[in-house]
Amino acid sequence: MKQRIAGLGLLSVLMLMLFNFSTLDDRVIEVANVDLGIAASHITDQTTIADTTASKSIATRSTGMTTSKTPTQTSNSKMQQPKRISDQVKSLSKKHHIVGMSLAVFRGQDILYIQSYGYSDKEQNIKANKNTKYRIASISKAISGMMTMDLAEKGKIDINKDISDYIGLKIRSPYYPKTPITTWNLLTHTSGIIDSNPDFVRATDVKPFVTLKTIVKGGEFFHKGKPGSRFVYSNFGAGLLAGVIEGATGKRFYDYAEEALMKPMGIDAGYIRTKIKDKNNLASMYSGRYRTVNLKKWNRIESAYSHFPIGQMYLLAHGDLIISAVDLAKLAMLLCNDGSYQGKQIIEKSAIKKINTPQVKDNGNDAGLTLAMTTSLVKGRKLHGHSGQAYGMVAGMYYDREDKTGVVFITNGCDRNKNKTGNYAISYDILNLVYSKILKSKTS
Repeated sequence: MKQRIAGLGLLSVLMLMLFNFSTLDDRVIEVANVDLGIAASHITDQTTIADTTASKSIATRSTGMTTSKTPTQTSNSKMQQPKRISDQVKSLSKKHHIVGMSLAVFRGQDILYIQSYGYSDKEQNIKANKNTKYRIASISKAISGMMTMDLAEKGKIDINKDISDYIGLKIRSPYYPKTPITTWNLLTHTSGIIDSNPDFVRATDVKPFVTLKTIVKGGEFFHKGKPGSRFVYSNFGAGLLAGVIEGATGKRFYDYAEEALMKPMGIDAGYIRTKIKDKNNLASMYSGRYRTVNLKKWNRIESAYSHFPIGQMYLLAHGDLIISAVDLAKLAMLLCNDGSYQGKQIIEKSAIKKINTPQVKDNGNDAGLTLAMTTSLVKGRKLHGHSGQAYGMVAGMYYDREDKTGVVFITNGCDRNKNKTGNYAISYDILNLVYSKILKSKTS
């Protein structure tokens, strides 16, 4: 989505600055592809494969080819599969000029396959590994939406209620001042709130962030349609889910995420860098040959939120989750199954059902609550999930609810071209490889 807005005032310019480094995710901006020129010899890989019948046993292959056999992994076909997949994924990494990437594949609540390759930090010559943590851009929306719906099913949020009641500010479209905007509108991208045109964005840093109270005074961030009337993808709108959660819980969004999701799941992840324990494994991001973000030193974000009143956060929820591919796969398992993990109910079952129920149409495709639904990625499968794209990276989290399978891949820099189906070419290639070679057919 690219909204052309002429005659930008000071307010819009400030907001555009914010979106330059905080919200440039999929459908917002595309940067010209540049060949990274990474030699094949520099693309190393680390592969882990776990057989679902092997009681969590793991065979690992790295550059030095070390393996651990189990009784269920002794056949030639099973022992050779990691090498075949590894080589094919490595070929895809060269094809799409990937700097670094981590891949995780699951069925049910079992991780079947893990592979990392390339570099998490080219400047420091640090290779990506299974613990590498990436900023996952717009995939964050799916996780934020899951937390929102969990609160809704617990009776803490009414998704049909005016968001102004949670945020503490009256938020209305200037074109429909009497029509309330609801949390359901935010979850389905039907709020009428839009992102401003990134073509105008030139700044890379603004301190302090403009407050929500200042932003909502103008009408630049609304299209002319009535709230609820049509789907228009919105980072700004999804970001307001953070404010709704804060208003409902009385806690900072990033603190609530840690308390309600990350700790119960036992994962090291967070919406701001300070929530990450293992900061040595934070991946830089790259566009072409150049580093766009050094995540280890990306401290301008957490220092800029302290003046936001509780309930008025409009960032983070849309695209700032930092997490490893394996841990994101665990969160995807919640969405793919019934909201439980290892026997513990993390998210309400009814929330998961509603999230995965078609709500609106996006270019002819069904869309759930902060989730896309598509049949155009893998033939014969309706995949639910979300993509992410920002600062040169592309990522994907997709799952099939019918056979409880899923794939997560996160890059920190790659080509961002799309194929004729409208999907990122890298997403299409990786998903089709994994589903054909590892997950196979629904009956296998």
